[in-house]
Amino acid sequence: MKKQKNSKHSNASVANIYKLDGMVAVQNAITFGLQMISKCGFSQRNIVIVALSLSVGLGFTQCENLFAIFPQIIQTVFAQKCVAVVFIVAIVLNLILPKNMEA
Repeated sequence: MKKQKNSKHSNASVANIYKLDGMVAVQNAITFGLQMISKCGFSQRNIVIVALSLSVGLGFTQCENLFAIFPQIIQTVFAQKCVAVVFIVAIVLNLILPKNMEA
C-alpha cells in the first residue's frame, strides 16, 4: 500500500519557495541600486533625487484612484507598479535640479 502525499503541504512549500525567490530578487535590486548610488557618490543632489523619486513612486501606489480616468494600461503601469513612476521622477529631477546643490 502506497502512502499518499499531502498536497496541502507540498503546495504550501512551493508558495514559500516563490516568496523567498521574490524576496531575493528585491534584495538584489536594492543592493544593486545602492552600489550604483555609491559609485556616483552620496551627494546632497543624489540623495534628494533618490528620496523624492522613491517617496512619490510609493505614494502613487497608495492612491490607485488617481489614475482611474486613464486607460487600463496606464493604470497598470503607474498605479500598481511604482517602478515606472520612480524612474520618470528620477529622470525629471536629474534634469531640473542644479548640478552643484549645496546643503
